[in-house]
Amino acid sequence: MGVGHEDEGISRNADNETPLMIACESKQIEVGKLLVQNFPNCIPEQNKSGMDAVSALLSPILHDTDESSAHARFPSRRITSSSAASVG
Repeated sequence: MGVGHEDEGISRNADNETPLMIACESKQIEVGKLLVQNFPNCIPEQNKSGMDAVSALLSPILHDTDESSAHARFPSRRITSSSAASVG
């Protein structure tokens, strides 16, 4: 960064993906943070499939059809009688 690679516009690969999209797809959170801080204008950009960086990040979660792995990531919160008593 800082050497002018982005002066002519946001870098893209053959699929029209930005470095931020690739970082999101690869779950490279620190790289994504760095790119967002330095190139915020690349956030809404879309690839050939119409996906932006946020879509790229969420795609594996949204397209997961395996209920067991989805449950592992987002376990439902169960209310027990002891936890319900402490709420009121």
